[in-house]
Amino acid sequence: MPVDRQLLQGSFTKQNAPGWPCPVCNSGYLRLLEESVVAKATAESITTQDHPAWDPDWTILRFVAVAVCDNVNCKEAASIAGAGSVQVVNRSYDYDNFYTPEYFNPSPSLIAVPDRCSDELKAELKLAFATAWGDPLSASAHIRASVERLLDQLRIIKTPRNRMVRGSGLVFIKGSRLWVKKAQKQLSFYWQ
Repeated sequence: MPVDRQLLQGSFTKQNAPGWPCPVCNSGYLRLLEESVVAKATAESITTQDHPAWDPDWTILRFVAVAVCDNVNCKEAASIAGAGSVQVVNRSYDYDNFYTPEYFNPSPSLIAVPDRCSDELKAELKLAFATAWGDPLSASAHIRASVERLLDQLRIIKTPRNRMVRGSGLVFIKGSRLWVKKAQKQLSFYWQ
């Protein structure tokens, strides 16, 4: 299953929330309970309402909600939190609240993880899934660590690459401090 980027980037309304893959049963989808959505305007949004040019689309929201798995044998509940905004709907001057998730608990799986993966790899990927919603940089660090776990599982030997490309501007350093010192010596030799 490739990553569905719409799940990570898209905003939704109460009426058209996507179905997020259930992290427990992996066969159902987490469906938003419309009545569970609670949204409040930020303090800054409330103070800007006194501005003479104020428009509803200046409003910034914080929201919490609950989604439940639609698989009758699962029914897992997940909490969602994030930011929102008020936006014009269609070309009419009707407004609706749009929500962007920044937190899920438990977090939906963003890719299918094969059963034959090690428990360490699965745990690292779960951390990547959980942080992807609100902190993509942290998620990328967990993805890097999960690649390392995968290489460990495949028994790929941990050796640094001896060949360096001069002038590339990129240096990949792996391993201990000893290797860092060796890499620094190699760099000083190449750029004399």
